[in-house]
Amino acid sequence: MIAIRPLAAAATVSLALVAAACGGASTTAAPGAAGTDGKGADAFPASTVAFVDANADVTSDAWQKVLTVAKRFPGFPKVQAQVQQSLAKGDKGGSFAQDVQPWLGDEAAVGLLSITLAGGKPKPQYAVFLASKDDGKATAAIAKDATKGADYKGYATYTASSEEQLHAAVGKGAVLLADSDASLHAAIDAREGDEAGRLSGVATYGEALKALPADNVVVGYADGAKLAQLAGTAFAAAAEQSGKATLPPAQVDQALKQLEAIRAVAFSAGADDGGFRVRSATLLDPARAKDLKMTAAAPLTLLDRAPADALLFAGVPGLGQLDQVVQSLKANPQVGQAIASMEAATGLSLQNDVLALLSGEAGLYVAGGAPASGALLLLPKDAAAAATSLTKITSAVSKLGGADAPQFAPLPQGEGQIADTGNGHKVSWVHDGDLIAIGVDTGGAPPAGGLGSSDHFSQAADAAKLPDKVTGLLYADVPGLVDLAQRTGGHQVPAEALANIRALGGVLAWTTTDGDVANADLYVPVH
Repeated sequence: MIAIRPLAAAATVSLALVAAACGGASTTAAPGAAGTDGKGADAFPASTVAFVDANADVTSDAWQKVLTVAKRFPGFPKVQAQVQQSLAKGDKGGSFAQDVQPWLGDEAAVGLLSITLAGGKPKPQYAVFLASKDDGKATAAIAKDATKGADYKGYATYTASSEEQLHAAVGKGAVLLADSDASLHAAIDAREGDEAGRLSGVATYGEALKALPADNVVVGYADGAKLAQLAGTAFAAAAEQSGKATLPPAQVDQALKQLEAIRAVAFSAGADDGGFRVRSATLLDPARAKDLKMTAAAPLTLLDRAPADALLFAGVPGLGQLDQVVQSLKANPQVGQAIASMEAATGLSLQNDVLALLSGEAGLYVAGGAPASGALLLLPKDAAAAATSLTKITSAVSKLGGADAPQFAPLPQGEGQIADTGNGHKVSWVHDGDLIAIGVDTGGAPPAGGLGSSDHFSQAADAAKLPDKVTGLLYADVPGLVDLAQRTGGHQVPAEALANIRALGGVLAWTTTDGDVANADLYVPVH
């Protein structure tokens, strides 16, 4: 355990602020968390691998938006009281409220400077920046149990004696913490150096953060090229430890090639009037983005083919790259042999029978009821050919599954098949125009559509500002799913937890593209 309570508390607060969101040196006021001056990025060298910046002022407008939404949960007062109690409590008379809060400013940041291998194990080099509104109080708190070191460029330095030493510096409106003197000096050098040597001066950093929404309390950034280098080092280290390559060299090269197409990744977390939002933005190299084989953003027409009372829906506008994925898998001798054996045993062609089903838009839904129903919805390029493939697949299932395998029979009405699974449920598939629906307990009929225009989904989509075109979508009616689980599972959720769950709307997660930026959003409406 670290011997210096104020240093331990200061290090913890930076992580806590990040988790809660999910007369100084010159500054370029680079972008940072909303409500800050972005000074955190000035304290990290341009070579920083990954960086997270948080608003540390809970009275700021950004945090007030978060708290306004959080107060809609019935259990918020209880959580708030627990947090306040933990901040006021400490060991041997020390606490966050006593040792850190008096000097902590409006910003906290942590950065991964590099990772080295020590004895085959990764050892991270890191630094932490905490804005100080009173260097005198910060120095007094940290010096209580610290060993004073030599001043460095106008900063007072300290060291904590522990199993893993924590190094600190105070000065010019900042408290800096690091794993070593070298990391601490790197942070000070960046803060005292010119713009080109700081993370705040890296053009890609500013570009990445501009792709994030303004409503946030925490932002993060990772350099794509450095992540690719770390991945290459990790593959090499794993091979060295095991004495053999963990993956075929061709697959390692392909994975690294795809990573190299990523220039940077950024994320943010915060709240707006309707709920909480988390976004990641990935900046792509236009010349190499094709290596990622991403599906183009498009409308999801299956939203209006799923039932209006669906509690869960996941959809993608296309799966056209699957054939390339399969070809890549076949390049692995073991996987290729397994696929060949499967095709020989079933008489099916993975390429012509299975992938033919997945050649267009796809969606999956779960609806309530007694019993609950659900189906995989497909819009293949050739629905008639896909129906023929399904007949071959069900025949193989019945033949190879033995006496207990479901026996498929033609649907009484419409084109398709249905079978009793033997446990009170029925599985079926139906061909309805351009639609293939493979379902459980659907009655063997195509679903009655309307989820996309239902009130519940529309309200969630409007609050989230769901774009018209996406590359993937997940929707979950959380209260409805909990009610379904209680009905079918027989386990009751405690009343207090259930009250908080009912404050949630329909949770939405989606991915989309905007030029050379790939975005991923998670939105949680709270009412």
